[in-house]
Amino acid sequence: MSRLGDPLVLFLVLGAALAGLHALTREEPPRLQRATEVVVTEADVAWLERTFRKTWQRPPTPEERRTLVERRVRDEILFREARALGLDEGDEALRRRLAQKLEFVVKDATAVEPDEAELEAWHAANGARYAQPAARSFVHVYLSEDKRGAQARADAEALLAKLKAKPEQEVAELGDRIMLEPEQRGLTPRDTRALFGDGFAEALFAQPLRQWGGPLRSGYGLHLVYVRSEQPGVTPPLEAVRERVRADVLDERRDRALEAYLEALRSKYDVRIEAPGFEGLGSEGSGR
Repeated sequence: MSRLGDPLVLFLVLGAALAGLHALTREEPPRLQRATEVVVTEADVAWLERTFRKTWQRPPTPEERRTLVERRVRDEILFREARALGLDEGDEALRRRLAQKLEFVVKDATAVEPDEAELEAWHAANGARYAQPAARSFVHVYLSEDKRGAQARADAEALLAKLKAKPEQEVAELGDRIMLEPEQRGLTPRDTRALFGDGFAEALFAQPLRQWGGPLRSGYGLHLVYVRSEQPGVTPPLEAVRERVRADVLDERRDRALEAYLEALRSKYDVRIEAPGFEGLGSEGSGR
C-alpha cells in the first residue's frame, strides 16, 4: 500500500489539498477579472463569516457582515494599487510572511492522521522521549561554608562519621540553617538541579541507597545526604501518551513533506550565491 512518504502520493495529495485550500482562501475570485473589476463572491462572503465566527465565537450581525464585505473591497483595492506601485518589492517582512504561509499550507495539507501501526512503531523507536525520569527521596544536613569557613569540610567529615554510625537518627537540628526542607521527596534529576545545582544532582543520583554520603556541594554549600528511596524511571505504554505520540508523528510527517516539496521546487530554479564563503549552496535547476 502506498504511503504518504512516497513522492508520487505526497505530491498528488499536496496538489489536491493546495487546490482545495486556494478555493477557500484565494485572494482573487474564481473567474478572471479586469484590472479595475473587484468581485466578492458568495464563497468569499462565506469565508469571511467563518473567519469572524472562529474569532468571536458567534455569527456576525447584518451590520458586521456588511462591514466585513466593505473591508474586503477596500483591502482588495489597496492591495492591487500597492502591487501596481511596486510596494511589495524589497519588502523582507512580506517576503517572509508569504514564505511562512506556504510552509503552513504545505504542512497542513500533508497532516494525514497516522494509523495504529505508525503510532506503535514511533512509540517503540522513540520511547525514551516519553520516559518518566527516576525520582529520589532523601534527607540532607547542610553545612555553611560562609559560616564555617575553612573548617566546613572537616566538620562535614566528622558529622558524616557520626551519621554513618547511627543512620536513622533525627537530623532536623544538625548542621546549619537553610531555607530548604531537610527532607526532600520524589525529586527527579531536573527538580534536583533546579533546587541544588547540576553537580549536586549528578552526585545524588550516583549515590547508593540507604546510606549516608557526601559531602555533596550545592550552590549553598556542603550537604550530607541519605537517600531513602528511589522510584525508577519508566517508559509509559502507548495508551498513556497516545496524544503526544500522535502530535510528534504529525510534526515529523509535516517536516518531511515540506523538505520533499522544497527539494522538488528548488530543482526548478538556478540558485547563485554571489558572495564568497557559500560554495555548494547554489544549484542549477530547470528554470532560467
